[in-house]
Amino acid sequence: MSGKHLLVAVSSHGFGHLSQVAPAVNSLKRLIPDLKITVRGAFDAARIRGRIPDVASIEALADDIGMSMINAVTTDIDASTVALRELHLDWDRKVDALAEHLVRQQVDLVLADVPYLTLAAAERAGIPTVALSSLNWADIFEDSLGHRIDPALLNQIRGCYQSAQYFFQCAPAMPMPWLKNKQAVGPVCSPGQSQRERLLRERQLPADTWLVLVSMGGVQLDLNLQAWPMHIHGRPVHYLTQANLCWTHPHAISVDLLDFHYSDLIASADLVVTKPGYGTFAEVACSGIPVIYLERNDWPETAALTEWLHSVAHCHSVTYPQLNSAAIGAVMAGLLSGGRYPPVKPSGNDEVAAVLAKLLGSL
Repeated sequence: MSGKHLLVAVSSHGFGHLSQVAPAVNSLKRLIPDLKITVRGAFDAARIRGRIPDVASIEALADDIGMSMINAVTTDIDASTVALRELHLDWDRKVDALAEHLVRQQVDLVLADVPYLTLAAAERAGIPTVALSSLNWADIFEDSLGHRIDPALLNQIRGCYQSAQYFFQCAPAMPMPWLKNKQAVGPVCSPGQSQRERLLRERQLPADTWLVLVSMGGVQLDLNLQAWPMHIHGRPVHYLTQANLCWTHPHAISVDLLDFHYSDLIASADLVVTKPGYGTFAEVACSGIPVIYLERNDWPETAALTEWLHSVAHCHSVTYPQLNSAAIGAVMAGLLSGGRYPPVKPSGNDEVAAVLAKLLGSL
């Protein structure tokens, strides 16, 4: 098995796909220490290495377009439609070009989360493929763009996903009833380690401080924390959030000023405020952290994510007006009173890695 080369293709729609695929890749690297790993996705090198430390090569290119976003929870339907049509112009030429590149790079196996162009190119090059994700872009496009997209295009995308040897559906995943190669696995994530004491010490905060992490999964949201409480149950509340929100609340702390891994911030928090998204939902559940999430009814994956979260975690949904008002205080108080809960085990990491190792061993 010596010298095998895995190319990991990652959708660049926010940071969730990178955080989703990384734990399985890291587990695989522990099984095959001499595995060469290339990551292909539109991320800066520091972010990739922060998730996959042993990456040998980085191709900072995107093989898909995801969905164009107006903000963290609102899709831009018109821009997404245009981008999707442009992606499929000269489709065969793009597939051929990428197939030739994969052959030149001597790739032995492609793992996609979940760009379908990479899967199509690998199939054309005769390279085995595996997909891993909680979603697929065919179902997202069909639900979000509807009649704007030719059904033949959607069938083409589904064909790319069907070409993979396996499509690992990591819990919580969309149903995808049309997929014949799907295989359900447990959650895939890397829960962090609590750095609470260090964080309080470095920021000179009282020991009884409530720490609330406010994050929208790498996508900006127009949010004002002005009405958020300073104290809950007689204890001070401090908000760890993006830099542009810090001026809106005297207890806001920019996460950019903190030398902590994002997963460790989740594990250090008493409460997380976020939007529905696989990465954060999986990590809060696997860390036992209560969560408030913003309702996101226009995203096709939301139902699968929120139903699962309510079955395993302490959580509560809020509307955008509630998030920007004093009403958020009562929701926070209730969840903080309930405290932590037994964390979910991220069993999908090793489940996926074991199958990938077997595939690589047979090549």
